[in-house]
Amino acid sequence: MELVSFRFFRRTLEIKPDINSVKNSVVSHRYLKLIVFEKTEDKMPHFRIETNVPRSQIPANFVQKAVPVLAKALGKPEQYCVVSIIPDVLMSFGGSTEPCAIANIMSIGALGVEQNKKHAKVLFELVEQELGVKSDRMYITFQDNPSGNVGFKGTTFHAILGQ
Repeated sequence: MELVSFRFFRRTLEIKPDINSVKNSVVSHRYLKLIVFEKTEDKMPHFRIETNVPRSQIPANFVQKAVPVLAKALGKPEQYCVVSIIPDVLMSFGGSTEPCAIANIMSIGALGVEQNKKHAKVLFELVEQELGVKSDRMYITFQDNPSGNVGFKGTTFHAILGQ
């Protein structure tokens, strides 16, 4: 865990919290109270693919293979990653019905202009290798949702994380 410094009334407070033991709690030090929340960047990515590739041509273990790829690309735990594929979609890309797809990545954080370039590279490679959809026959949209717009366990991540 990295050292965190705070400047408070001409004094510098340096703490090195063990984030796993203090997440969603309060760290106090004489004149300063620091509320520590579990990072929202660790939550809820979803990679959804719609494709005209027939279900019979999609490897049975595709979603199981895709989850660790998504998790690694986004730097998120596999336990929160969701991959879904909708095959057999009546779809044309550029007027052709050759294999094509549209995809969406939804995440709370871990997305941005530079990050998306890296994510796109890895995910286009995965889809081309596993599904046979060439990178010039697919679009991926990136959707960075606020924590208040993603529900989980009967509430939202904003309520769970307090941010």
